Amino acid sequence: MLEMSCEEHDRMAARSQFLTHTIGRILSEMEIKSIPMNTKGFESLVQLKEGTVKDSFDLFSGLFICIRFAKQELKNLEISFEKVKQKLLDKMNVMQNVNDSNL
Repeated sequence: MLEMSCEEHDRMAARSQFLTHTIGRILSEMEIKSIPMNTKGFESLVQLKEGTVKDSFDLFSGLFICIRFAKQELKNLEISFEKVKQKLLDKMNVMQNVNDSNL
């Protein structure tokens, strides 16, 4: 057993438990399932989804409500998603500009 403060525990629980359950629930909403072209990474995502949806939504919402840093982890997830999305869009725009200038 690890010794830690309540704050450390809540931070770690928000990062490990709440974030894991959130990603699993998102994957469930996307209805991902094994496909013939599974990669090991994709299969891990399918397993994550299957593992988290076995737990009740009450457990998931309890993590969100009771772990005081869960709300911040959700915000961090949203911010990180937007950053990755923007990088993709920026790269796409650069590539389109290069292609347009080569015409």
